[in-house]
Amino acid sequence: MKNSGLRTPSRSGPSSGRAPRIWGRPDAWELREARGSQACYHEHLHDTLSVGQILRGESICRITGSEYGLRTGNIVCIPAFALHACNPRDARIWSYRMLHVASGWLASHNLRQPQGAGPVADARTTGACFAQLAQVLGRAATGAADAMRNTENASGLAIDAALLKLLHSLKVLPWADTALAEKPATGPALRVARDYLQAHACEPVGLAELAAIAGLDAWRLLRGFRRAFAVTPHALQQSLRVQQARRWVQQGMPLVEVALRAGFSDQSHFSHVFRRHTSLSPGRYRNALRPHGHTDAVRN
Repeated sequence: MKNSGLRTPSRSGPSSGRAPRIWGRPDAWELREARGSQACYHEHLHDTLSVGQILRGESICRITGSEYGLRTGNIVCIPAFALHACNPRDARIWSYRMLHVASGWLASHNLRQPQGAGPVADARTTGACFAQLAQVLGRAATGAADAMRNTENASGLAIDAALLKLLHSLKVLPWADTALAEKPATGPALRVARDYLQAHACEPVGLAELAAIAGLDAWRLLRGFRRAFAVTPHALQQSLRVQQARRWVQQGMPLVEVALRAGFSDQSHFSHVFRRHTSLSPGRYRNALRPHGHTDAVRN
């Protein structure tokens, strides 16, 4: 869009520039930090709570139809299953952090998904918490190369404490139970379809089959699903598959096996969809994890 200065991702896939650094614990959380990046993202969603921080530059962030202009230091909160895309303004280079926290981890620490989405009110406090989390993971707030350490050196308790501090610093709308963001008028049949897709994301599910499960005809399901959840069944399925694929890559599963288990027809299709959602090919994503240690081993 010319007015917003939004850079539209190219058909050949987003350009990521310098590879980001990624830390993560499968089925719990993932922190990505990109500096001097040119990454652009198509609209997508996560099955996790996402919290992003602009370290340098400006961004246009669209979340379920609302648009926010973000500058250096701003922090944005994106609930699970909220359709969104955050991209640099005017195709400029930007730096950012993005934290994804699984619903299961939130529940195990007596936290719920935030009901609201958008910039947080107290960015200074949350930003300091972000910097502390980066330090715990072995990265100095300045990002100096000599400050890097493998995450195996960090205590699992220290990581969890830093995460909790960051999450409690968020000043958004009150926390509430939300699975997939939905409008009040959503009928039970549509929720049945949504829940089935979430439970069987990596399995081959056709529109006719999904409609039969929901007790609707295919056209009513397709129109109602988009109105209720701001995403099509196919887009939800692909996003969920990518989220699961990321976990399997984190666990060291071979990429060919990841593609097949996640429900993609071939490696090329898997790579294309994965790149659209993450700005990285599966191979680059895997390589970004390796140099910094994987926190799967950091459990107390």
